[in-house]
Amino acid sequence: MKVIFKNVGQGDSIVVEWEYQGTPKYGIIDCKRYQGGNPVIDHLQAKNPKELSFIFLTHPHEDHFSGMLELLSYCETNHIRIKRFAHTLRADGRWRENLKASVGSPEGYQRLAALLKEVDRLLQKGTIQIAAHVEVDWSIPLNPEWVLRTLSPSEVEMKAYVLQVDANAGLDPEKCSRASNLLSAVLNISSRKSSVHAMLTSDAETEIFDRLKDRDDELFEGELILAQIPHHGSMRNHNQEFWKLFKKKAQCPAVVSVGQHEKYKHPDLKVIQDFEALGFNVLSTNDVNGIKENRLEKLAQRLSSILDDESEVIETPIRGRDQSFELMHDRANHLVFAG
Repeated sequence: MKVIFKNVGQGDSIVVEWEYQGTPKYGIIDCKRYQGGNPVIDHLQAKNPKELSFIFLTHPHEDHFSGMLELLSYCETNHIRIKRFAHTLRADGRWRENLKASVGSPEGYQRLAALLKEVDRLLQKGTIQIAAHVEVDWSIPLNPEWVLRTLSPSEVEMKAYVLQVDANAGLDPEKCSRASNLLSAVLNISSRKSSVHAMLTSDAETEIFDRLKDRDDELFEGELILAQIPHHGSMRNHNQEFWKLFKKKAQCPAVVSVGQHEKYKHPDLKVIQDFEALGFNVLSTNDVNGIKENRLEKLAQRLSSILDDESEVIETPIRGRDQSFELMHDRANHLVFAG
């Protein structure tokens, strides 16, 4: 079982690869365009699959779906069957109005509406076999060993989303946009043969982790071997008490998907330091903001004892990269960087 965090800058695109009866299988979690291209499509072109087991849209923000319409077109053109298209959105009239207010911009909503319209067309055509609105405890058996399960959103988050958008529509666009994070799918990939598992958190809000912490004790019984740091390392989405509860392998990888964004400046340095303090090995798709600050702090500490006051630290540029991991029964083996 391989989990690949594609370098798409400030956003998410995750490719999951595994085998079933000797046949390679593929799943996509979010898809973002980046620097004029589509890294997920580039990845699939190298693999040449005939089928995708699933495409999963975790929540309605463009840094998670801007490349998805193009992905569907690629699949149709290349006769790639999509077994499941999963998302966390409802389709009734009130929800359409809420989405208009919360996607982030009118143009963003138009692109989301075009995506969902295309999903419906490809469903009728048969390119997509199943389109599913998913909530807590929806699952996909990947093979006899591994299963993917949704831990959120629950009805609690669904209602909170509606209330937050209704309270701020036309008044506070930023709060409306933030409400979309309440729809974020938190995904768990777990082994049926042992107690190891991975946590993928998209842009989940802290209250989602509070619910899981208080009501899902079985989640913490297994051994964590891979984690995704929520919302690109935002301090507002950081719930250290939740991550404290996990039993985990030594130096369990915690990945942050991030790029250079002047407004948000993710990830936050404290988030990175908190994860490291809990024993995680923090890795990033780009060396920016809190990741870079943390690295330079460590470098300065190491060099302070051996360099005199006039010495200069020469920084080596680090380009963006994919982060790829092989999930195994007893460990998460960090693979060679693909970027």
